Amino acid sequence: MIVLKKQEKKNILKFSFRKDGDKIKLGNGYVSLKKVFQKFYVPSFIRDFIPIIRADNGEVIAICFPFVFSNLRFILSSDYYLSPSTRQIIKVYLG
Repeated sequence: MIVLKKQEKKNILKFSFRKDGDKIKLGNGYVSLKKVFQKFYVPSFIRDFIPIIRADNGEVIAICFPFVFSNLRFILSSDYYLSPSTRQIIKVYLG
């Protein structure tokens, strides 16, 4: 599975879970995953089980919501672009 970083080469995606201090770039700045989860009312006991997509360098690319929210699939970093085929693979992975 590949992801395209704006104006750069392709990256390999890695699925993991959140770590303390993780941030995602949204718009012009970085936001902690904790703040994102709070904004979408994700209960604290579920947050450690929500998949995170990372780039090779460990940077958070996307937050996935496989079972918590039916209308929200993932939040993508403003520095990245997912190709349509990669988006489809993620949707299949998330169920």
